Amino acid sequence: WILFMASKKKVEFLKQVAHGKGGEGANGVPAITLLVREKSESNKANFEKLIEALKGSKNGRRLGVFSKDKFPGDFLKSWNECLTREGFEKVDISGVVAYTMAAKEEGEVNLMRKAAAITSEVFTKFFKERVMEIVDADEVSDKNHMHFGAITCAMGIRYKSYCSNLVRTLMVDPPQEMQDHYAFLLQLQEEMLKEMRHGTKLCDVYAAVMDLVKKQKPELLSKITKNLGFAMGIEFREGSLVINSKNQHRLKK
Repeated sequence: WILFMASKKKVEFLKQVAHGKGGEGANGVPAITLLVREKSESNKANFEKLIEALKGSKNGRRLGVFSKDKFPGDFLKSWNECLTREGFEKVDISGVVAYTMAAKEEGEVNLMRKAAAITSEVFTKFFKERVMEIVDADEVSDKNHMHFGAITCAMGIRYKSYCSNLVRTLMVDPPQEMQDHYAFLLQLQEEMLKEMRHGTKLCDVYAAVMDLVKKQKPELLSKITKNLGFAMGIEFREGSLVINSKNQHRLKK
């Protein structure tokens, strides 16, 4: 079952879920209980109901938590004290929940496409032009002088909570070697995208790219970054879904 404890206003909002099509055990959704948080009292009765529900689930000892999430305020302080008194064993579930939610529905993918399109427009029509003006006029962006060899620009826009990220390298009078390295980098990106198929482990994607470096430009092996990207969505960067040499998670279509 699912229990929500929230202020009166939020509970009104959540009633749509509790009593809608998916409520009360329909469509495989567990029954939902809504508890109204009272401002004036210690919420003792509500806390007791929540603890009772936790103890009644499985054998009531282990508790899944998001260990990095810390929220201020008396309300949560008293709830955490209540949990501590009960002595539950706490297990961090942030990674598995992130993995469960990382595969996007069609609507979510479209929101990310929009976020990316807006970012691309802003970059092309404003940001890139401005950087070129700075280079031409020999200005600087701040007190750290810009190096006019290779300029890396990274920017992103969040659209309806979904993130995007665009990175571009602008080269000013680059020597041939720099151009060759950049062309090779693009080749590695192509290889990586080819490897990114449903069911493939993230570490295997990383390994395939490194194999190509070993074959073609082994002298660059130590220069390649330790991760080649990460899953993105409502979170800008999913820490548990990074493309590196260790990640055993599998890609999902």
